[in-house]
Amino acid sequence: TITIPVKAGAEGRLFGSVGQDEIAAALAAEGIEVDPKIIDVAKAFKMVGQYEVTAHFGHGVEAVFEVKIQGE
Repeated sequence: TITIPVKAGAEGRLFGSVGQDEIAAALAAEGIEVDPKIIDVAKAFKMVGQYEVTAHFGHGVEAVFEVKIQGE
């Protein structure tokens, strides 16, 4: 699980969104280098919550992990 702190407004709506680039940056901060292009996010997340994300490394290799978007 990777936690991404963000600014959030009423009812957990984000000021902005969290997508592949933000997830890759959060992983890099933990010492895990991942190309943002291989992270499968159909649509950027715009609400606080916990989401399941898949990274496709090719040759049938995948990593499924949780992204927790936490409002500040």
